[in-house]
Amino acid sequence: MSKDKIKQLAFEIAMIGTGGINPAPGNTYHVRSIPGKEFSGYHLLAYYYVSWKLAVPEMLADLRLPFDEEYKLAEMMHGGGTK
Repeated sequence: MSKDKIKQLAFEIAMIGTGGINPAPGNTYHVRSIPGKEFSGYHLLAYYYVSWKLAVPEMLADLRLPFDEEYKLAEMMHGGGTK
């Protein structure tokens, strides 16, 4: 996915987030940029974090999501090293 598409996704999820993203079981979300996919709250928060990490890293800290270590672990598991 291009950086522009990832940035579009990041902003779309941010708009969903203005209404709140509830990670409790039973809550589901749909993202227009990813048709046909249903997201749990945690799944959507993970997409939110990663999309900002890739497309708008200078604003990542503003999200206040504690996923830094999980992201590093995923990078190591997929051979991306650490950044």
